[in-house]
Amino acid sequence: MPRHAIHHVSPVSMPSINPIDFGAPLRWLSAGWDDLKQHPAASIGYGLVVIALYALIVAFALSTTWYHVGLQLTAGFTLLAPVFAVGFYRMSQRMEEGSPTGLADAFKAWNANPRGILGMGVILLLVLLSWFMVGMWTTAFLLEGKAELVLRFGGGGLGDYITALPAPLIIAFFLTGLVAGLVAFFFSAVSIPFLMEEPDLDFISALVTSWNAVIRNTGPMLWWALLIGVIFAGGLLLGYIGLAIALPWLGHSTWHAYREVVNREVSESEVHEA
Repeated sequence: MPRHAIHHVSPVSMPSINPIDFGAPLRWLSAGWDDLKQHPAASIGYGLVVIALYALIVAFALSTTWYHVGLQLTAGFTLLAPVFAVGFYRMSQRMEEGSPTGLADAFKAWNANPRGILGMGVILLLVLLSWFMVGMWTTAFLLEGKAELVLRFGGGGLGDYITALPAPLIIAFFLTGLVAGLVAFFFSAVSIPFLMEEPDLDFISALVTSWNAVIRNTGPMLWWALLIGVIFAGGLLLGYIGLAIALPWLGHSTWHAYREVVNREVSESEVHEA
């Protein structure tokens, strides 16, 4: 029986989750860095395509006077980043197999499991929209009767607007964003590499697997989420050049996280039961 045929939503055929230690995320980063060094042109080239999409969002954020919308769209891109990183997963998979790889393989990754990857993309988009709506309600509540704040500081640009915001609004923005980011991480920690490798896998099975991976290794996986945030923020502070390194590094590392956390071996008895 083909390996991918046994992955469906059932307690019997769902893959088991390997226990990991707090050193695992550092191993993943080391392996991801090795992948980046093997094919830097392809990895950074695909990263630049992703960054171009991000740059369009940033440009919109800087051009709109609805600054809270621009801020959330800019920050919200990180929630969708696991989907765009599918090309890095494919390149790491090819390197693991000892096969030649390049930029073309990164783009072909989208065809590996289009329905599953699209499904996960929709789920993450719903998380983003939920955070977006909560942010809108929070902004309306905290700034009720203070519309002059936007008008007064609107001409000074996004930076002036941020510094002019009241502390409760800033705190609410980051707290709601943290919750949305954690939900997205639980859903996508290993789900998209799993979908890419298994063409017939449905996104619900992948989502449940990712959720289980984080729940059963909560401490190390949250440590991994923190490292992702720190590296992404560091790359962002260095501008697009920094992101051109950070995104491929994190993408390749996520493939190795999936490899170590998800146990894809299924016993013969489980195959017959499935």
